[in-house]
Amino acid sequence: KKSSDKEYVPLSSYEISFASLLAIFVCVCVGLIALSWLSVQDLERAEADVNTHGYMGIFKIASGTSFTPTLQNSSSADFKVLAFDVEKLVRTYWPVIYFISWNNELTSLFCIASVVAIVTLYFTQMVTVEKVKNELVLGVIANNPNPTKTLKIDVNSIQITGNTAFCCAVIALIFIIPAECLPPAELCADGVTCISEDFFCDGVLDCPDGSDESEKRCAAVCDGKFMLTGSSGFFHSMNYPKPYNTNIVCQWIIAVPQGLSIKLNFTSFETQPYADILSIYEGLGQNKVLRASLSGTNLETIYIFSHEATAQFMSDYSENYNGFNAMYTAFNASELNNYEKINCTFEDGFCFWIQDLDDDSDWERVQGPTFPLMSGPEFDHTFGNLSGFYISTPIGLGYIEERVRILSLPLVPSDMYCLSFWDFMYGGNVYRLRVSISDERGQEKIIFEKEGNYGNNWNYGQVTLNETSGFKVIFDAFKRNGPSDIAVDDIGLTKGKCNEDNYIEPTVRPTVATTPLVPS
Repeated sequence: KKSSDKEYVPLSSYEISFASLLAIFVCVCVGLIALSWLSVQDLERAEADVNTHGYMGIFKIASGTSFTPTLQNSSSADFKVLAFDVEKLVRTYWPVIYFISWNNELTSLFCIASVVAIVTLYFTQMVTVEKVKNELVLGVIANNPNPTKTLKIDVNSIQITGNTAFCCAVIALIFIIPAECLPPAELCADGVTCISEDFFCDGVLDCPDGSDESEKRCAAVCDGKFMLTGSSGFFHSMNYPKPYNTNIVCQWIIAVPQGLSIKLNFTSFETQPYADILSIYEGLGQNKVLRASLSGTNLETIYIFSHEATAQFMSDYSENYNGFNAMYTAFNASELNNYEKINCTFEDGFCFWIQDLDDDSDWERVQGPTFPLMSGPEFDHTFGNLSGFYISTPIGLGYIEERVRILSLPLVPSDMYCLSFWDFMYGGNVYRLRVSISDERGQEKIIFEKEGNYGNNWNYGQVTLNETSGFKVIFDAFKRNGPSDIAVDDIGLTKGKCNEDNYIEPTVRPTVATTPLVPS
């Protein structure tokens, strides 16, 4: 009897193998078809028409990225992000670029730059090498962003080379190089920018990331301070009040609110004379102007008519003294009246008088006799003894003819004033003392002048000022070869016309010491 149920016969091993091979073959075919389709699409995109043209471009990324070891790995996220950013940047400058792609090659390059990009740019129309470069340069100039926020291309580094034949492997290389700077330049913290070592810690931001003026780098070895930004403050020499170290350089930046000026004085000051010097500059950076060089036991008060100043102390290899403690305060110079701007006995410094920057040398503040003794006073006029101060042409034998000049702050015209002073002109070679007025346009007129030897005495001078517009007072002294020092002391201003009949005899020693007129 036959069974009604169907009988199932198992597949043989040959049949199973055949079915497996068939399935694999189908998968391979599908994969090849898909791969071919993708290749065709990629090729069609790169060769949109038969006139596609490629150009090799090279440029340096000046800022916005820095070297890290991960950038040497082409599969790292940092590398891919940088490649994407560069491509986006180039497309911003040249929107008509048809195609850019990257491969993963890296190489080493010995140069100062940190990141150099080499890209191949493809255009659907023929353009000249000059046009490619010019358009890219113009795009960089017009669109270079803030270097502290994103990538910035060095426009001077852009190079474009000839027509590159298209092939399936489009080349775009990025060179990642640890930055190096040729002396005397140093590297900023961004790892990219090189600046002169003189630009570090000078109060002016030169590095894109501001690292050249960081407190960590620039804090003075003297007292750990660098930027002094309050309306008042202090700084001091190393180890103060104990002796400072040898061969040190300390620098401080003082910045008070804009529109104010800076007053600098000292509670104590003792350094090696003419060797360990505290220099006070008006302004910051490479354009700062030297206003005072202090050494010895100088307690002089310095006025800087700017809201920014630089102080620098340098010691040599020997004879360390106890140093100094300096204090600064901000003040408003526009609130000074004419009398405060002029009156000065030079006991506490030059008061509000300013050394001219365009003369041959500077007036010197002197205590006691000048040298040699054949010219110049032995003592000041204010006190008539060796404790007092006066100002003099540069002390010593003159070797060339030179002019020194000090100027007042601008004065406000108001009725008449009497300008008075004491001068000392002694010696056969003494030349000329001149007082002038400079108006608001800078035009000068002489209001007082004398020449020659007036004896071993302090002599009184006076002149009436009757100006109708703003003006400055100028004292010029001219020195010749040989001993020819000229000294001035006790400059004063009183209201009203000078009394021409009030002639004062020259004095060797004043009978009564003049009351010092020192700015508060």
